[in-house]
Amino acid sequence: MLSESAESEVREYVGWTVRNRIRSADHPDDARSVVLEPGAFSAFNDPAKRQQLAGLGPEHNGREWQRSLRMAEYVLSAPVESAPSRCVTHFVMTDTQRELHGTMPTWADDYRLEFM
Repeated sequence: MLSESAESEVREYVGWTVRNRIRSADHPDDARSVVLEPGAFSAFNDPAKRQQLAGLGPEHNGREWQRSLRMAEYVLSAPVESAPSRCVTHFVMTDTQRELHGTMPTWADDYRLEFM
């Protein structure tokens, strides 16, 4: 969540995407494993950044990290009825994706994109 966006609302959507993957039979059943799936989240595609982010824990005191951690705790403990979409397992910031990479991820070809 921390590296996907600086906006709280977007971080929440990312959190719900992780939670929906946990609930899906197609993905691991815990948040850490979902987030670290190869290619799952762009923040983890760079090996050095992946190692740095994967090493962060609840004790890390960075302000944005703590905000992201609280959002993750909220999403993972909220009633499923609170989800903006209960079946979305992929999330992409289309403008950011195109700006950084010039194209959409290949998985987006197989999905109908919902805009929230």
